[in-house]
Amino acid sequence: YRRGYEVIEAAFGQDGCSKAASERPQIILLDLMMPVMDGLEVLRKLKSNPATMSIPVIILTAKIDAESERRCMRDGALDYIHKPWGPGEIEDRIAIALGYREPPPRNYGPVNFRANSETRE
Repeated sequence: YRRGYEVIEAAFGQDGCSKAASERPQIILLDLMMPVMDGLEVLRKLKSNPATMSIPVIILTAKIDAESERRCMRDGALDYIHKPWGPGEIEDRIAIALGYREPPPRNYGPVNFRANSETRE
């Protein structure tokens, strides 16, 4: 157990896919850069398997390019966290993904719009 979670580990992608199908975890934390089968291939296998397709997947990676993030999100990842992450960040994202906590409100600042020929804030 780590921080109240039971953790099931897998060193390789195929092993992770097998364990996910048999153990049915509540959530999967997946690194993109792994030996043999990379994380994107693992994600695709998980999302194409009826036994694992509904399990939320959070990507943990050192890859910070926007294209990698887009591919992962398009292929079914729920979240994408860049290394290094801050204290508590992973726990917070897990709690949000599992519905234990609401996501923080997004502050987009004041919004200006025109209505009836006047500007409002």
